[in-house]
Amino acid sequence: IQTGGDVQAVSNAGLVKVIINSYGVNKILSATGFSSSFSTIDVVWYIQNDAVIGLSSDMLFLGKSLSDPTNIELIVNGTLNCNTRTVYSLVGTGTFTLSPGGTLGIGSSSGIAASGSSGNIQMTNRNFSTQANYVYNGTSNQATGSGLPATVNSLTINNSNTVSLTNNVIITAWHEIDKGTFNLGTKNVTLHSDANGTANFNVLGAGAKITYGTGRYIVERYINTGTEAGQHGKAWQLLSTPANGGTV
Repeated sequence: IQTGGDVQAVSNAGLVKVIINSYGVNKILSATGFSSSFSTIDVVWYIQNDAVIGLSSDMLFLGKSLSDPTNIELIVNGTLNCNTRTVYSLVGTGTFTLSPGGTLGIGSSSGIAASGSSGNIQMTNRNFSTQANYVYNGTSNQATGSGLPATVNSLTINNSNTVSLTNNVIITAWHEIDKGTFNLGTKNVTLHSDANGTANFNVLGAGAKITYGTGRYIVERYINTGTEAGQHGKAWQLLSTPANGGTV
């Protein structure tokens, strides 16, 4: 690996895979050359657990050639803050994976797309985990995009402008709006509840707000009824919205 040029990985005889690991907190990944090019058979680049990596330039991954492509994977187990930059591949088979427990910071005005050439992630194959965390932290108006899974572990809005929800979403762990406006439009946000727990909604940040069209928040509450240990017998249950410190 060199400074001021391309990141290159070249295979030796018998070597079939190159693994690159990124560690550290608040580290910057910058492609100061034209590309990250590889002439191995396979390359796997990990953003490892507990790592917090930010992009300061677009990341272009190139394989060997169109006739002899490289399989390239970028796997995020920790945190990748894309800012307004793009991760994409032109040659070979490129795969982006946001793993369960991983976090993706999304700065593109288009959010993340399931396919096509828009949004922060434009690798050929895109795997966005339903158990991952999604943070919209752009500096202009954003759409969440078609790539946001129908179910997510957490959804955070941290943009002083407006973030608009593209599709319905179910949140299983937590939801927070730190600043800016979260526009539901015609889509719904469900705070899911099951035997494993109930998603929570953190207190709105100063000046943060939610706007609605026909979309709504749906709050679930799982009641563990039954005759086994720790379960409730069937009876009338008094329920209320799990909120605190707000004004209705």
